[in-house]
Amino acid sequence: MQLDAFSKTVYESDDVVVVITNSDNVVTYVSCAVESILGYTSASVVGSRSYDLPMSPVCTRFHADGSPVGMEVVIHRPLADGGVLRIEKPIEKFGNMGYDTAHLRVVNSGPLGIHVINARGDIEWATDADISICGYDRNEYLGMSICTLHAIKETAHGLLARLRAKEILSCHPVLLRHRDGSVIRVELDCKGEYDASGDLLRACCFTRLIEPGRASPSSPRNHRSGTVDDEDDCDLDMSSRETQFLAQMSHDIRTPINGVIGMASLLQTTQLTSEQKEFVDTIESSSSLLLALLNDILDITKIESGKINLESIPIDIEQIVSNAVRTLSFEAAKKEVPIRVNSSTSFGKSFPQYIGDPNRIKQVVMNYLSNAVKFTHKGSIEIHLEAVPVEGESNQDMVRIEVKDTGIGIEDTSKLFSPFVQASNSTSREYGGTGLGLSICRQLTERMGGEVGVSSVVGEGTCIWSTIPLPRYTAPGPAEHSNSHESSHASEPSKQQKSKSFPAEWRDKCSILLAEDNKVNQKVMLHMLKRLGFSAVTVVENGRRAVDEFAMSLIADGTRRPYSIILMDCQMPELDGYDATRMIREMEKDWSTGLKGSNGKSDEYRQVPIIALTANASESDRQSCLGCGMSDFCTKPLTLEKLDDVIYAWISRHIANNSH
Repeated sequence: MQLDAFSKTVYESDDVVVVITNSDNVVTYVSCAVESILGYTSASVVGSRSYDLPMSPVCTRFHADGSPVGMEVVIHRPLADGGVLRIEKPIEKFGNMGYDTAHLRVVNSGPLGIHVINARGDIEWATDADISICGYDRNEYLGMSICTLHAIKETAHGLLARLRAKEILSCHPVLLRHRDGSVIRVELDCKGEYDASGDLLRACCFTRLIEPGRASPSSPRNHRSGTVDDEDDCDLDMSSRETQFLAQMSHDIRTPINGVIGMASLLQTTQLTSEQKEFVDTIESSSSLLLALLNDILDITKIESGKINLESIPIDIEQIVSNAVRTLSFEAAKKEVPIRVNSSTSFGKSFPQYIGDPNRIKQVVMNYLSNAVKFTHKGSIEIHLEAVPVEGESNQDMVRIEVKDTGIGIEDTSKLFSPFVQASNSTSREYGGTGLGLSICRQLTERMGGEVGVSSVVGEGTCIWSTIPLPRYTAPGPAEHSNSHESSHASEPSKQQKSKSFPAEWRDKCSILLAEDNKVNQKVMLHMLKRLGFSAVTVVENGRRAVDEFAMSLIADGTRRPYSIILMDCQMPELDGYDATRMIREMEKDWSTGLKGSNGKSDEYRQVPIIALTANASESDRQSCLGCGMSDFCTKPLTLEKLDDVIYAWISRHIANNSH
């Protein structure tokens, strides 16, 4: 539909949004009022398919700043060319806030749950749809305090406190008490109206019932009808699709491996005959080999596609080498092959701290060292660590990491650092491996600006090394110095604080919520937790039920114990672990704010630790977990020791904090 000059003049009103779409639902025209009312320019909307046109007398749009805007549909007219002419005006006030009876009838007949509360939290006005959500009649509902309506009184106090602070709430999770006594879950979009002094007068709240089986949107963006942001999601380039495929493949393969390794580790703790123990050892070694193969394939793919990112954080190079030696010392001891570490610097007895990527450097050291242990049957293994200043650089050293063994040696080293290359076919058959490890070491070292090299004599041994230029780290003050450089997660409890035993009374106090959709992994985790002495474990199969279980634990009726820790899988149906965590953190924020507001307490509620249990192992996955509010990140497959360590670290701190 083409507009003539007269029509454009009529439609360019300041108080209505006029939209015209074609038969493909592409916006061909939008009036300039879209900027003053919704915060978007006409140019950003025209040409997009993002302006939904629901068949209802009222609808919710979202402003560019994320706040909800109620819109009344004045005209919705199909056009001859298959398009639609749509005119909407904002609903700025409800109830006694300035609209006549005829207007209220139009709004009230719509499908949206809308209610208006005053500064005390009493419901002044509501649509029929809103009232029906909780099963009340109009006379009961109007005048009711949200502190009565909310199943958790403290969250109602928190909601009011956040509105008084002029916070706009979008997709806000809330539990309401139905008239029949049951608890239902809804999401609210709330925006306050304030007087000249900035005090809250009233607030308008849009209510959405979260039906069982329906995933809750994770962010305001997902709810925005009439924004143009969503069109970006339709334009995933091949690089993004590749990344998603790798992440999905990693998840899908790691999940069953987790079940195999988990059950094998549990079997090891039972009474076994020597033959049975041999079988279990074979299962463990084979599944560990499969996991190493997966890691190598993913690493080489990410490196070659340029998707691997290097960290730049303070590191302790001697500690990194020491940790690698400790990891492989058991395997070396079984072969009676000692591992010795020698270090030398040109500026003192100990190495300075550097800036680098601790995980990737450790990966290089581990690869060199594991090969040395694998191919050495007698003699010894030496690691030589050396640092010399880089010529012309006042604050940078060339760090050389060298691993020398007395193993079988290599006849031809010319292609040793190439992908899929083994020393020989017979070596591949006898010792296994993909031939990817040293190629990964070379590419990681080169990405860090260094070089690799090797020398070897058949029957005498091999010497392999990496040289990496690393800038020295200068701490601003004594408080900055730390030896825990293998994790960049600042809030992680220090492993130094972990005692040798987990007090039995603490285990008795622990109430654990496990969110895991895979039945085999549920069984593995339950047996592991039982073996570690934790009996109060609740298992749910998706994020929606995790949110519900957590919320029910906050209802102060004396029948439920608050959870000490939540173990959260990331990829689950209905609601994933990321969105479930965001909703739980929102509930905690309300709870904390309301607790202080209603009881006058000065101490803050401490967040329950949420530990991500994920089969995705990339740094971006780790950042996604921490970014949505999770406390820590554990990659599957899990071992008993790893699970015990992370539970101890977080529960001990949680119990200590909440006992004050």
